[in-house]
Amino acid sequence: MANEPPTELVMNMVKRGASNKQIIEELESQGFSYEQIADALTQAETKANIETPPAPTPAGMQPSAMSMTRPMPPSNPSPQVMQVSSQMMRPAMTASNPGNRDTEDMIEQVAESIINEKWQKLMENMGDLNMWKEKVRTDVLSIKQELVRLDAKVESLQKIIIGKVHDYDQHITEVGTDIKALEKVLQNVITPLSSNVKELSRITEKFKAKK
Repeated sequence: MANEPPTELVMNMVKRGASNKQIIEELESQGFSYEQIADALTQAETKANIETPPAPTPAGMQPSAMSMTRPMPPSNPSPQVMQVSSQMMRPAMTASNPGNRDTEDMIEQVAESIINEKWQKLMENMGDLNMWKEKVRTDVLSIKQELVRLDAKVESLQKIIIGKVHDYDQHITEVGTDIKALEKVLQNVITPLSSNVKELSRITEKFKAKK
């Protein structure tokens, strides 16, 4: 898988005698992340320690009689014996220090590289977040402007409706006034007409009576 550490590559380069710095530079050029490189170095070192067999005893060498007959040391060694033993172990520990120092430097370098890589990704994500926030802010401003325009349209429509209602009321009032005026005119016309009809009926009755 693409996310797996390149452990086999590291082990092959170690067998060829490549240093930690060369391994890191080579894997980095191949596009592996520092986290994958660190995991691969750790796994390669663990496998090497597991797969390395103990040093064999040379053939034909038998324990000497002195070693076979050597008395067992006391269970509680004296301070002098402990001091001699510690002095004998110091050269071996000192000899292993340069390798440990190289490993520590390698680990420190890889750790710094991982931190830098994570920081770069974080800054890239923050950049995308800032762009997203700016886009959201722009969209919110656009929505606010659209709401302002919509509110202006609603207010204008409300004024138009109120004006139409006012005109309708005024028109109804004028119609009512015209009806009242027509009623008065009709009253003025009907009253004389009614009198004339009565007078005509009276004359007709007189005329019939003379016959």
